[in-house]
Amino acid sequence: MLIGNGIKSTEMQLKPTVVPSVIQENYQEPLAQTLLRNLTALTKEEKHLMGAFYSNISSKSSEYSRTNPNSSTSRPSSLLTLFTTLKWNKDKGVIFNNTFINWASLKPVVNPVLFTNDPMAAIYAKAFNWEVLNVTINNSYGLPEVKNLYLDAIKAYHSDYYCFANADILFDGGLIKTIVNIHFNEIAPLYEHVFITAKRYNVVNVTRNDVVKRQHIKTLIHDKGELFTPSAEDFFITDRSYPWDSIPEVIVGIPAYDNWLVKNAREKRHLVIDATKTIQTLHQSEDQNHYRSHRTKASSYNVNLLKEWSHTNINYNKGFVDCIERFTDIDNDVLVVRERMLRSYCN
Repeated sequence: MLIGNGIKSTEMQLKPTVVPSVIQENYQEPLAQTLLRNLTALTKEEKHLMGAFYSNISSKSSEYSRTNPNSSTSRPSSLLTLFTTLKWNKDKGVIFNNTFINWASLKPVVNPVLFTNDPMAAIYAKAFNWEVLNVTINNSYGLPEVKNLYLDAIKAYHSDYYCFANADILFDGGLIKTIVNIHFNEIAPLYEHVFITAKRYNVVNVTRNDVVKRQHIKTLIHDKGELFTPSAEDFFITDRSYPWDSIPEVIVGIPAYDNWLVKNAREKRHLVIDATKTIQTLHQSEDQNHYRSHRTKASSYNVNLLKEWSHTNINYNKGFVDCIERFTDIDNDVLVVRERMLRSYCN
């Protein structure tokens, strides 16, 4: 359902992004100049959607400031705070830089944030006008707890939605379109909380040239993408008041936490939506080995923690993307939310 009648569209003034020389040195001309021109280049449709959305959230921002006078939040409201975590790895430099470029292209509608304690990673993130926050580590594996990432992001930035995504994930413009349309969808007011995820497309050897324009992501997926298994979820969009404080201390980067989050959202009867058809999610694959996280020392951490926390064995199938009751689709150029019949293993 597109934005309804009566919502006024307004133009937004977009500030150009400046890439410091320390980063420009890694790019061959004219790529650096092309990058500068295309960062924050929203399409006309995105400007229309966000003009309508900002007219809606501007009053919320004023109300938030009035009712939270002691809040440390001083930045303007955004649709989405999109965050990830990483330690700089030279071998993954191209992948990480692609992510910095792609997420920065969504500003100012999206507020990209890096959680890291690594100075080099922070330098690169700030070079692309990302926000940077320190990350709290409470386990011996050096991996952050997903709940704390959300809670810290919510505390630091005022957005209507928040999303953790893995640091090798790229998005097309469907990210903005999908969130805005679900926000205004007639079904949304019936639910207290929203939870959105999707399947990803694996693409090997994504180059810097591939991501200079965000509009290229859809073409790249169409030409080279391989739709991955429904058991893997790489991002989770939730509303500001989502009850993250009630989530167990699962950590990112290893199996089980993603399926458990989806399963939990379904069981709590939140508005859970599979947005695979409208958010083109590109996973930058190093090669065809997509299960590295299953073969690390920490790989069983979440499974053991969740079993102890729930006092029972867990059916993780219930957290597969294909087990989500509602999904987005396009009908005559209109984004709609449909319901699907579930397979027996989903129940």
